[in-house]
Amino acid sequence: MELLDHVYKVLPLLPLSERNNLYDQLQRAATSVVGNLSEGLSRMTPADKIHRFCIARSECAEVHSYFLFMIKIGYMDRALLEQGVQLAIRTGKLITGLIKAQRRR
Repeated sequence: MELLDHVYKVLPLLPLSERNNLYDQLQRAATSVVGNLSEGLSRMTPADKIHRFCIARSECAEVHSYFLFMIKIGYMDRALLEQGVQLAIRTGKLITGLIKAQRRR
């Protein structure tokens, strides 16, 4: 949820030229991380849980890449974007932990 909160802090700072492209993609990917984690937690079998967690991890990687792109382009305060990178990395590691835990079941 912390990653999603951070994305919503960054979104209004994007240039107007990106409101219909990067804005939408970043918003969708970040909300998809949370949505797929929630769905995964509600599933009954480890295989179903793993499937949703893997989707969440992929969406997290997408958010990570958008933050890296914004740093490269120089869209806004670098420290704010680097914080997003670190949150995406940490979130990805936590999701990987959930996947590994389900695989041990």
